Formats: sequence, structure tokens, C-alpha cells
Amino acid sequence: MVPARTSSLSCSWRGSRPPGRPMTVAIIGLPGGLEPRHEQLKELVRAGTIDFYEVIGREVVIYLREMDVAQKVRFKIDVIGNIAGDYTGPASRIYLYYPDEEKHWNEPLKVSISPRA
Repeated sequence: MVPARTSSLSCSWRGSRPPGRPMTVAIIGLPGGLEPRHEQLKELVRAGTIDFYEVIGREVVIYLREMDVAQKVRFKIDVIGNIAGDYTGPASRIYLYYPDEEKHWNEPLKVSISPRA
């Protein structure tokens, strides 16, 4: 990745619970040096792909009010590399808002941002 250029993270998951379950929360951990494009996240909300989002530190928190059992969610998050270096983000996870005991964890994302030429 090159500083000041946009790249995309592909995000996807599918529902595995009966309809009518509580809100689904997906937390995508971003490696250091990356910043999400807020305008693109707002577009995902306007398009109805996600219900709302927030960025807390290095994590993008995605909320879906309800998911059907076979519903598939797929979208990309555009990120901009800011500082050259090798980074590892916090682990990403997805769970039901209530109860939150059953979390599915994914390996942390890694990125290498090259110095400017």
C-alpha cells in the first residue's frame, strides 16, 4: 500500500440465526496507519447496506438492526494509508447486541504501507 492512496477492505458475513433476533454488531479492527473514509461509510448507510456505524479508535463498528437466517451482507470499506510501516490491527468480531456472549472472532488484519518514493 502507498501513503495517501485509497484501498478497500472486503467485509462479508451471513446470518445464522432465525429472523427477529436482536441487532447484529460487527467490529472491524483496522491496522495502525489506516483511516476509513467516512463519506463512503455514510453512503453504505444511505444505501441501506448497514443501519449505522461509528469509528472508535482503530475499529469500525457496524450495526444491523436485523438479519434473516440466510441473509448475506457484503460491502467494502475504503481506507487511506497515512503513515509508512508494518501494522497489525485488533481482531475483528461479530455478535448479537443482546446477548453478547456468542462472539465470532477473526484474525487481525495486517498491512504494510510503503514509504513515499
